[in-house]
Amino acid sequence: MTDVKTALDKLIKLEALGVRIAIDDFGTGYSSLAYLSRFPTHILKIDREFVKDLPWNKDNIAITRSVVELAHNLNMRVVAEGVEYDSQEAFLSQIGVEEFQGYLFGKPVPIPLFEKLYLNVSPEAVF
Repeated sequence: MTDVKTALDKLIKLEALGVRIAIDDFGTGYSSLAYLSRFPTHILKIDREFVKDLPWNKDNIAITRSVVELAHNLNMRVVAEGVEYDSQEAFLSQIGVEEFQGYLFGKPVPIPLFEKLYLNVSPEAVF
């Protein structure tokens, strides 16, 4: 992120409007610990890179537990990306992750198919 001051100003204005801010792909790329203290953030999304080998990889277990604890200490909700197996969801739930994304819950579909499957359908019919 090249212009942090501009980004911060815009995020503060969005937050004032009631927009909830999420840090995506935490732990990779441009996501950084510095952003947690500088930006008004409500949600931390753990990158699938840390989720894909759970609950078997000891290092990823330690990292994920620490990130969840850090997020909760900063009053943030946690989303895990890339959840593909029941065992991952169970482990992540156990350590306090509140929301999940991944193939376990649904695969990407083209917009026309999504509209056909999910629009104008009662929630009971979908789930």
